[in-house]
Amino acid sequence: MPIPIFIPIGLAAIGGGIIGALARQPEVNRLKKQVRLLQNEVDRLHGIISGQMREISELYIRYKALKGLRFSERAAQKKNIKGHLLHLYSYKEYIELLCFQAKGNELNNSQKGFFNAYELMLDGNDIPMENYLSIKNYISEKYAYEIKNQIPYDQNRTIKMLEDVNV
Repeated sequence: MPIPIFIPIGLAAIGGGIIGALARQPEVNRLKKQVRLLQNEVDRLHGIISGQMREISELYIRYKALKGLRFSERAAQKKNIKGHLLHLYSYKEYIELLCFQAKGNELNNSQKGFFNAYELMLDGNDIPMENYLSIKNYISEKYAYEIKNQIPYDQNRTIKMLEDVNV
C-alpha cells in the first residue's frame, strides 16, 4: 500500500512548524516581556499624567481664588483712593469758600450747607449722617470728573491761595 503523498508532506509541515515555533520562542518571550514592560510604563505614565492634571486643577483653582482676591483688594483700594480724593477735594472746596467769604462774598445755599457741615466735621464734632452725605454729594457733584478718573488734587494751589488772601 502506497503512502499517500499528503501524509509525509503533512508530517514535514507539522515538524517544520514545531521546529520553527521552538526556534522563535525566545524571541516571542522577549517580545512578550517587552510588551509587559511597555504596558507597565504606560500605566506609570498615566499615573503621572493624572497626578499632573490634579496639580494643574489645584493650581487653576488657586489662580482663580487669587484673581478674585486681587479684584476685591483692587476694589477696596479704589474705594480708599476715592475716599481720599473726596477728602482732598472737600478740603480744597472749604479753603476756596473760606477765601471767597473773606473777600466779602456771599455763599449760595448748597455752598453754605457744605461749608457748615465741613466746619462741624473739622471741629471734631460727631456730625449727623445727613451732613456727611451733603458733604459727599456736594463734592461728588462738583468734582465728579476728577474723582472718577482719580486725578489727585495739587495742594500747592491751595497753599498759594492761602498766601494770597488779603482780609
